[in-house]
Amino acid sequence: MGCSYSEYCPCGNRFIHPQFDQLAGGQARSAQAQEISIEHIRRDTPKPPVAEYDKGMIRMLARVLKVLGQPRPLIVKPQKGNQLKYRIVGGMDILLGAIALGWKNVSAQVIDLDDHEAAMQFYRAELLRLDLSWEDQARCVLAIQDLYHERHPLPPSLATLSTLSGLSPSRTRDLLHGITLLKKHRLSDGTIPFPTLLRSVRLTYPEAMQRELIRGLVDEEWTRRRATSHATSRIRKQTLNVVGQDDGNSSGNGRPSPVSVNRVRQLAQVVPPARVGVGGR
Repeated sequence: MGCSYSEYCPCGNRFIHPQFDQLAGGQARSAQAQEISIEHIRRDTPKPPVAEYDKGMIRMLARVLKVLGQPRPLIVKPQKGNQLKYRIVGGMDILLGAIALGWKNVSAQVIDLDDHEAAMQFYRAELLRLDLSWEDQARCVLAIQDLYHERHPLPPSLATLSTLSGLSPSRTRDLLHGITLLKKHRLSDGTIPFPTLLRSVRLTYPEAMQRELIRGLVDEEWTRRRATSHATSRIRKQTLNVVGQDDGNSSGNGRPSPVSVNRVRQLAQVVPPARVGVGGR
């Protein structure tokens, strides 16, 4: 299934429509918000973000805001000792996108929260970011789980954690399953695609079977990426030959190559990568 909002997504390989639906569905909450000057909002968040707000993300959010306007309000809390100054609680991505567009004011909900409640709202808002990988989403869910456990003797149930995070129960369960496998088998982020990991390795499988399946999946992913890398190199070489260039850095007359690396990568995506079966799957 393709993503209806892929034109807004710089990576082109993540299905961001669930987050985008939430992003575009905040008009009701906007009615309860008020206009606040950006100059009056402090940008230090209650907790460190799970992923940095990089320039690519800010450009993407600016593009979204330019098309949609501000689809959901920020969450801010009054600054102690000065009711006209505020501290950001949730929606830092929206705020940075608005700043990039040169906006002077933003729509925000002003809520008086203690530090614990502000941290909970912060991670809930982080889950609405369009640029988060599944690992970072899972870390947000784990952070919410830990915050809940600070005030309750038992960890939250799946239904409670789903309500606190704003995610569906199935998505919450999948994220917890994936991050548990990641830690248990000491995998690096992005070693195995998330859907493949969920589809192939279940926590109910014996640990030896889990290790065997993951080893095969890692080998398969390495083979796929190697094939894609070879295809990129081959297409670049063919492209350079077509335009009369003798290497990947300069043309025959000594001028820098006009061939865009991004364009070569884009062309490489049409070459079907080699795949190696794992355990008959």
